[in-house]
Amino acid sequence: MKPSKEPGLSYLFFKFLKIGSTAFGGFMALISIVQKELVEKRKTIGDEDILDGISLATVLPGPIAVNVITFIGYRLRGVKGGIVSMLAVVLPSFFLILGLSIIYYKFGNIAQFQKFFDGVLPAVAAIILAVSINMTRKNIRDYKQYILGVIAFTFVVFIGGFYITLILVLLGGIAGVLLFRSSIKDENEPQTNTLSFQEILRKEIKDNLFWLTILLIFILSVIVSAWIPKGILPENLFLLNKLFSTLSLVSITLFGGGYVFIPMLQELVVTNLGWLTEKEFIDGIAMGQITPGPIMISATFIGYKVAGIAGAVVATIAMFLPPGILIMICSRFIDYFKNSPLLKAVFKGIHPVVIGMIYAACFIIIRSMPHELLQLIIFVLAFILTFRFKVDLLIIIPLAGLAGIFFGSL
Repeated sequence: MKPSKEPGLSYLFFKFLKIGSTAFGGFMALISIVQKELVEKRKTIGDEDILDGISLATVLPGPIAVNVITFIGYRLRGVKGGIVSMLAVVLPSFFLILGLSIIYYKFGNIAQFQKFFDGVLPAVAAIILAVSINMTRKNIRDYKQYILGVIAFTFVVFIGGFYITLILVLLGGIAGVLLFRSSIKDENEPQTNTLSFQEILRKEIKDNLFWLTILLIFILSVIVSAWIPKGILPENLFLLNKLFSTLSLVSITLFGGGYVFIPMLQELVVTNLGWLTEKEFIDGIAMGQITPGPIMISATFIGYKVAGIAGAVVATIAMFLPPGILIMICSRFIDYFKNSPLLKAVFKGIHPVVIGMIYAACFIIIRSMPHELLQLIIFVLAFILTFRFKVDLLIIIPLAGLAGIFFGSL
């Protein structure tokens, strides 16, 4: 789906800044808010674009939620749109965890946000449920797709884990070929995109030469920086370089989203490099949990400990930009491949699997939140407000958090 009017970069920046400020509850919560804001309210993109982004981000390294946002920004406004969207959605969590890091290392502890989070979680679950229902209505028409969605839901809820997610996406694609290939015929009608792969590649290079050059320089700098020995640079620059190369390497080898990176990063920054103590690392992960962004924003906390504010900035860039570059490169060619009837069948199988995973995310949040009357009331009210009355999420989520603080203390 193409927008009727191409959105400006400022629109993308402020829209994703708003979304990044309210997306408490993890990856699917953020995706649900994107769907409400950009599909239902603004009609900037379609459900299919979001599902394609999730499908692609699932099989690529890096933070899935931020990669999906980067995918959407790139689809709408090219490389500049991808970078602007990625920056905007990460900024709120970056500043929040930077502030918490400063407080933590100055006073030795952090404020307790649990009551706020207890109020936000049921609202997030309600939003995800509302979005799941809408996406089901629009994208699933065949009973075989419903079966695929139920299977995905069941495996994610009762088994879970990155490998299960990846296997489900792959099996969804295979099932799509087996179940739907015969019903999708080659179309002889002229298509809006008849360019060959080589023509698309040449056009992409021509249209985005400056930004592609910047991205190439960045990639080369990651490779070169990893080989700079101690003593060549001043101590502070060496630490920043070490942060940059280490976390860049982690980000482009990290498949499966945020929770997968915890043991890997713990081994690296606690055991091998000694940048953080065990307690500091656990507290840093906890801070990442209470921000509205991805858990990988904990890299900001690590960077601050190693090299202050400059370290926080460098660590954040290293964690999010390399996988963002990769998904922008891959996303440019998704339309080309989707023109194939074979690939159309693949995505017809993948989409219900992804939707089933979104329902599973809602169920898992409900299961993990406090089962008290307050949470039930917040869940029901949030669902009615978002599903029936389309109330802005920027109102619902903060109010839910405040209700958790005020009524949770009674």
